[in-house]
Amino acid sequence: GLSPEELAAAIPSEASPQVEPALASPPERMSPEALAAMNLSKLQWPVQGEVVTEYGWWRHPMYHDWRMHPGIAIATPVNNPVKAALPGRVEEIYHDNYLGTVVVIEHGGSVRTVYGNVQDVPSLGSPVAQGQVIGKTASRRGDGQRGQLYFEVRHNGDALDPLAYLR
Repeated sequence: GLSPEELAAAIPSEASPQVEPALASPPERMSPEALAAMNLSKLQWPVQGEVVTEYGWWRHPMYHDWRMHPGIAIATPVNNPVKAALPGRVEEIYHDNYLGTVVVIEHGGSVRTVYGNVQDVPSLGSPVAQGQVIGKTASRRGDGQRGQLYFEVRHNGDALDPLAYLR
């Protein structure tokens, strides 16, 4: 994956600051990397809460092996509104045994955000505005009191550290 600095460097100097992210078709003079950098510079928090698991490698306490955590986990009350971090389109909705219902939003420039442990989700293909509610946090694996949102940022399929971009 690209670092925040590498993505920022990919923006052409002639790129207009008035260009909005998630355009139907990106301007010809902008590379996918430039569009991704423009999008990521505007990334907003999807939910209010405390980051309880950060992006990166961690050692499993029981199996003692190293595992990659490709996103962040944010502790938040059950039924807390989950908002789109960027404008885009709901590209995928699926069930994961660990993350529950997962929503993937495509933002242009090969950028996607992934939201896990969400309920009351929008329809597949729905356009979403930045900050639009796309669901509510579900309880964390059967614990009815505590909610948790799993959040991931991807560029060209590679996971990036969301905390490097969130504003």
